Order: sequence, then C-alpha cells, then structure tokens
Amino acid sequence: MIENPDKIESKLNFSSSSFKKYFANTSWLFLERVLRIIISFVVIIYVVRYLGPKDFGLYSYVISFMWLFASISTLGLETITVREIVKQPEKKDELIGTVFTLRLFGGITAVIFIALTLLIS
Repeated sequence: MIENPDKIESKLNFSSSSFKKYFANTSWLFLERVLRIIISFVVIIYVVRYLGPKDFGLYSYVISFMWLFASISTLGLETITVREIVKQPEKKDELIGTVFTLRLFGGITAVIFIALTLLIS
C-alpha cells in the first residue's frame, strides 16, 4: 500500500529536458516511418503501372517466395544478438562469430530448400 498518496506526481512534466529529448527522438522515428511508408507506396504504384497486372503478379510471387526462405536464413537472431551483447559486452566477438556461423548455415540451408522447391515445381 502507498503510505502517502499526496506525494505521488501523476502529471507529465512537459518542460523537463528528459521529456523534450524523448519527444524529439520519438518524433524522428515517427517521421522516418511515415516517410518510408509514403515512399514505398509511391514506388509500388509506379512499379505496378510499369509492369502491368501479369508481370506484377509474377514479381509479387517471386518476392513472397524470397521472403518465405529469407526467414529461414536469418533465424530471427537479430534481437537475441543485441540483447546478449548488451548483457555481456565482453563476449561480443564470440557472440558475433557464433551468429555469423549460424546465419551462414541458415543461408546455405535456405539455398538448398529453394533449389529443391524449384526442382519440384
């Protein structure tokens, strides 16, 4: 239980330097995300108009095929690697070497799966 509820400050201090820094960083990240979405949208419109329905369908098939096997090659190690390097910075070289080896074998496995899939289809 809280002994003295009067001492709890529940309002944000918009004039504090930490809030201003947080707001500035968040604004840059938000602006980058919005610009990326707008640019992607415009580029996709031009690609669709240039390729036409048939060729854009083939392009979409190839892109989805690539992303299906790209997930195998990356193994989702990005966030785990960052977390472990932050926890144990002295093991940075060992962690990066291990991740490189795992991703190399994941890439080789993905290429083998792609070749087998292409042979079957």
